[in-house]
Amino acid sequence: MTKKILSPNSILIISFVLFFSSCNSSQKKEKENSTEVVVCQNFINDLANQKLDKLKLYFDDTVLKAADDSTINAALKSVSIKFKTDYDGEVKTRFISSEITTRENIPSTFVLLKIETATKFGFYIFYLNSKNNKIILVQQVVEVNSKR
Repeated sequence: MTKKILSPNSILIISFVLFFSSCNSSQKKEKENSTEVVVCQNFINDLANQKLDKLKLYFDDTVLKAADDSTINAALKSVSIKFKTDYDGEVKTRFISSEITTRENIPSTFVLLKIETATKFGFYIFYLNSKNNKIILVQQVVEVNSKR
């Protein structure tokens, strides 16, 4: 049996996650129930359930104006299929952290979620426009890992 060695990026992300997961629990609970976090969790749930008609509604106009509808729809379908393949089974999301920041000169909220099923887990980051709580960026930051 070979051992899987984590890459330096994976170690950095895991350290980042552990650091932020040690936040004050009352503040964390408050942030966990924030509109921004709920938007991200709803997006992941709709992605997992391949509700393609809903996914585009989560994105900020700056994202939607970057490509035509057919390109965006094809990209969302592709991402949804990959997500469903990566995370087989019932998907659960767990809030890790959120911070007020900027992204591309837009006042934003950064959100980090852990995505998991009974057998796999990974992490996604989101940047949401603070004015409308619409997604500016969503990205998987650690490849999907199997649980022991």
